[in-house]
Amino acid sequence: MNKHVQIRNLPEAKHRKLKARAAMRGMTITDYVERLIDRDLEKPSWAEVASMIEKLTPSVTAGESPSESVRKNRDEM
Repeated sequence: MNKHVQIRNLPEAKHRKLKARAAMRGMTITDYVERLIDRDLEKPSWAEVASMIEKLTPSVTAGESPSESVRKNRDEM
């Protein structure tokens, strides 16, 4: 079931800009805002990015020089 979202106290200048951008794309404001929300929600949140980074295996081991690490990683490819 679709839900309604209302933006209160949106400054008139922002509304005009939003309306103009939607019109340039041949869209309603509702469709344009929904598209913006969809694009934003496709990206991972900062928490999700941090979680992905934590799961990465370090490519440099203690005591290994960066050049040794690069060489080792190239050999594994």
